[in-house]
Amino acid sequence: MADINEEKRSELWREIVKIEDKEESLLAIKRQYEKQLTNFYSDIQVLNCRMTNLLELSPSSHKIVEQIEENNWSIQRAIGWYVDEELDNLDKQTKKARRLLDDVREELITERNRLPWEWDTALKN
Repeated sequence: MADINEEKRSELWREIVKIEDKEESLLAIKRQYEKQLTNFYSDIQVLNCRMTNLLELSPSSHKIVEQIEENNWSIQRAIGWYVDEELDNLDKQTKKARRLLDDVREELITERNRLPWEWDTALKN
C-alpha cells in the first residue's frame, strides 16, 4: 500500500527545508554585516587615536591641534551613531524577515499536517 498524499507531503517537507536554509543564510549574512560594521568602527577608532598621537607631535599651534582633535571626535561620534543605527536597523529587519519565514514555515507545516493519510488499496498487489 502507498500513501496517496506521500508526494505532496514530501514536496511540502522540501519547501520547509528551503525555508530553514533561508533562515540560516539570513543569520549568516547578518553576522557578517555586524562584523563588518564593528570592524569599520574599530578601524575608525584606531585611526583617530593615531591621528591624535601624531597631532601631539605636531609643531602646529595648540589651538589648531585642539580644533582638529575636536573635529575628529565629532566625526567618530557621528560614525558611532551611524554604526549603532545600522546595527539596530539590521536587527529589526532580520527579526521581520525571520517572522515572515516562520509564518511561511508554519503554514507549510500546517498544510502538511492536514494531509490525510490515505492508502491506495488498488496498489496492494
